[in-house]
Parts: sequence; C-alpha cells; structure tokens
Amino acid sequence: MAAKNPDSTNGVEKRTKWTVERGSAVVNIYLTPHGGEDYFTVSYWVDKKRVRQVFPTLQKAKDVAAEKASQMTTGDIGAAKLTNADSAAYRRAIALLEPIGVALEFAAADYAAAKKQLGGVSLSHVVDYYLKRNPVDVEPVMVRKVVDELLTLKESEQLSLRYRKQLAYDLNRFAGQFRNRIGDVLGTDIDAWLRGMKVGPRTRNNLRNSIQALFNFAMSRKYLPKDHDELDAVPLARDGDGEIEIYTPEEMTELLSVASKEHIPFLAISAFAGVRHAELQRLDWSHVRRETGVIEIKAGTAKTASRRLIPIQPNLEAWLDKQWKESGEICSYANMVLQFVELTRRVNVKRRAVWAKKNKVSKEKLAEADREAAKRLAELERNQRRSRRTVRPGAETAEAEGWRPFLWKHNALRHSFISYRVAQTQDVSRVALEAGNSPGMIFKHYRELVREADGKKWFSIMPKAKAKTKAKPKR
Repeated sequence: MAAKNPDSTNGVEKRTKWTVERGSAVVNIYLTPHGGEDYFTVSYWVDKKRVRQVFPTLQKAKDVAAEKASQMTTGDIGAAKLTNADSAAYRRAIALLEPIGVALEFAAADYAAAKKQLGGVSLSHVVDYYLKRNPVDVEPVMVRKVVDELLTLKESEQLSLRYRKQLAYDLNRFAGQFRNRIGDVLGTDIDAWLRGMKVGPRTRNNLRNSIQALFNFAMSRKYLPKDHDELDAVPLARDGDGEIEIYTPEEMTELLSVASKEHIPFLAISAFAGVRHAELQRLDWSHVRRETGVIEIKAGTAKTASRRLIPIQPNLEAWLDKQWKESGEICSYANMVLQFVELTRRVNVKRRAVWAKKNKVSKEKLAEADREAAKRLAELERNQRRSRRTVRPGAETAEAEGWRPFLWKHNALRHSFISYRVAQTQDVSRVALEAGNSPGMIFKHYRELVREADGKKWFSIMPKAKAKTKAKPKR
C-alpha cells in the first residue's frame, strides 16, 4: 500500500511538488494520487525526452531523483537511458494500454498491488472467477426486488393459497436478512443463517427449497448466470425427526367411534384416501365422484399443483354414504388442529371411563384425581402446558392412574393410508400416484412399515350397522 503524503496535516495537502538539484541539473517530484492512495512521480529530461518514474513513497522518489540529478551533472546519463530491449518493451506496454487510457506507471502500480495480495494466484484466474459471478451482461438486482417479482408472478398462477403464503413467509424472511444484490449472496452465508435460526431440520429444508425457487427464478430473468451454484454450499439438513407415525386399525376405530357427524368425512377421507389436510380444506363434495368411484384432487387444490385421482375404497364409500352431497365444502373447519385436540380428548375420556369401570373406581376418586392434575398443570410453565407430549387432552390423570393415553400423531392419517395401501397392493408406483408422492419417497419410508394382513384389516374398518328393530306384530 502506498504511503500517505508525509507533508500533509489533518488531511489538508501542504505540498504537491518537490525539487532535487545537483549543480545545474534539476529533477522534479510530483504528488500523483491514484486509486485513493498517494504516489510520487519523478520527472526529468534525457535527450530532449521527458522520463517519468512512479514510486509508492516520497523517500524512494527523492533517492531516485538525487541519483538521476547526479548522473546528469556528471554527464553519465547512460544510466538514465533505456536499453533497446527495454525500449521495445516500453513501446509495447504503451500500445497495450492506449485503448483503455491508463498510464503505464498506474497500470504497473495496480498490477503490483494485486500480485502482492494474491500471492501465487493468477490475476487472470481471479478476473475469470469475478466475471463468472458478476457477468457484464447480467443486471445487478437487489434481493428484495427479485422476491417481490417472484411473489407477484405466483399470485397470477393457479397454485394453492397455502403454498403461496408459505413461500411469501420464507422469502420475506430471506429478504430481511440479505439486503444486498442477489448475485452477491454467498451459499456459505445462507448456510450459516439457516443453522443460526434454531429451527427443526424439516423447516430448514423447506426454507432452503424456497430460496432455491428464488434463485431459479432469478436465473430465468437473467439476474443470475445459468450456472449459478451457490446453494451447493447449503446441504440439506438430516431430518432425524421425520419418523413415520401411523395408527393401528384399533386406534382408527376408536377415533371414528367418538367422531361427530361433522368429523367423519375428513377423518375417513384422510385415513382411507390419504388426502392431505390442506387439500381437504379445499375439497368440494362435487370432487367425490360416486358414479366413477374416485376422488379428484384438482391441480389448484393439490399441494404439488398436479391433478390426481384416488379410488374410493369400499369402506370409505360406506363411511361417506350418509354424508355425501352434490356439492359444498367437505371440511368446514378453519383450524383443524382444534378438532384434533377435541378428538384426542374424546378418545381419552372414553379410555378412562373403560379403565374406571374395569377397576371399579368411584366418581369421588376420579374427581380427586382431576383436582390433583389441575394443580400439577397450574405449576407448569406456559410452554410446557402447550406441549402435546406434556399435556395430553383428556389424559391429564393417565400417568397417576396408570392407564394408557391416546396421543394425536403428526400427519398419521395420511401416513397410515400410504403404509396400509402399500401393504395391501404391494405396488409402490400405484400408491405414489394416488398419494401424490414420488415412488422413491414411498419406497424409502413406507415399503415395509406394516404387513399385508394389517393392510386388509385397515381397509375393512366399517361403520357399525345399526341393529334393526323388530316390527311389532299386527293385532
């Protein structure tokens, strides 16, 4: 790095020229700033030609100026002349720099500074790397602008509202963190940001997928080069919490036995057709085609934006027989989680009643246990009270009383359908089409989860037939 002008005070230049004299010989030194740094140009005449030499410090310039002045005084000016080879090299250098309008001394100063920082790395290699990341024909665009353009585009496409809301949530978080040009966002920085968010592996991977969609869009708009690969530095998180949970046929029978008339359609369609909860909230009775025996999941309804047909199994047809309508929403609940909590509570209340009857537990004992449970829960912190593993609706007394509680399992209705359907059909590709999953995903997670006999048992769960009342004999 060039030295600052030693003859300056508080940033105000005191001198821009120095003169070195030896007898009648005069050599001038000029302050010639370049690139934010101070350089010093030694200027003198040899054979009626002006010679300039640039130095990074004033002292070096003074030493050379004194040497040249002494040579001119003694008549020994040969040292100040260029050899034939040097003269030819000088002329070639001047010719190369002339089209870009850069003086030779400044070009040499920039090159020397760059080589000093790069060490053994080729300057042309660095330039190639920079141009790959910042092509001259690519418009530099801020992350916020690209996010807004992508979200506006998604609004015009027939994608599910749930997907669009999630994409907007993810990308707005990303734009809030990275407020620079999209071409300057490094994969290592994205990885560090995701790891620092302290979220689960599934959430982290979902965020990464949203960022990938953003980068793909930016490439399509030529905001990024086609071979942009920064997300290669962001590995997928290992989803150790993604263990598949399913219900047994007995547990499913319990759920259906306590369900209300309004609960039956979404429970049965989830369990025996594998329709996702979000898809169910958009599903209409007109999509349940009794005449053809299929449920149609339209592209605008599906999570994957792809239309699919799911066969209506005989037991599903039986569960929907009394519920089916020509049209109208199947699931009217805006918050299905609340319904899961209520169903869990009902199953546990029923289990406790069976346990109490079997063990001849009095109402007084049950009431006392309820009071103790309420007291214990009141002492828990708020986050503990909201944990489904800590507080199981309807089962607050289960641990103290010693009966097995029922716990709602994450996405288990759909997981159960896929698992039992694979066991029933032994055809992964067929089930993948019905469920809207990839065959690879189903082969990996569901192929050997249950036995074939369990599959038959699952799809044999039927509503209980009401006992027929005997007709009174006519008198």
